[in-house]
Amino acid sequence: MIFMNESSDHFFSDVRPNPVVSGAPLIRAMCEEIGLREIVDRNVVWDRERCKLSPGERITVLVVNMLTTQNPLYRVEESFELSDCELLFGEGIMRSDLNDDCLGRGLDRLWEGGAGKIFSMIVANALTREDVDRRFTHFDTTTRTVFGEYKEEIPKTDEAPDGEETPKKRKPVQPKHGHSKDHRPISSRSSSSCS
Repeated sequence: MIFMNESSDHFFSDVRPNPVVSGAPLIRAMCEEIGLREIVDRNVVWDRERCKLSPGERITVLVVNMLTTQNPLYRVEESFELSDCELLFGEGIMRSDLNDDCLGRGLDRLWEGGAGKIFSMIVANALTREDVDRRFTHFDTTTRTVFGEYKEEIPKTDEAPDGEETPKKRKPVQPKHGHSKDHRPISSRSSSSCS
């Protein structure tokens, strides 16, 4: 029988809470299996010498976050407070490396490389690797109601890492009036679809 007294306090002083595992290792493994990191890294421009995390690794961190805790970008770092980031994301990776600036730069590289094209490549690779029957697909749309004014075009001011201007002007999402799923015909909305 164990009796607790003041001298046994030192026994528990080194006890730390167990790290939160959740589904993060499984999601990370699935991202690796479908080639998410490799496809992103191959299709975006980035400086391998200056980056601790590649754009593909940054996007993988965001995918793991969205499928586990769903914290916003500025709080992703908190999502992994009790996790072993080195085990989860690679040798030398610390929680402080998963800050919003780092992950935001990953999103910027993804956008500049053509997010839709890269996403399609990842999906095609996943379908092939998992031998999914493509005769049947599910199609879904989501509408987001938005407020305010939106610019027609974002000026070409960004520079690529090699110092040259980006080759194209970027067009942001343009909200439109139309059929409203939330029965608010006056509001502007943007729709996204997935199949």
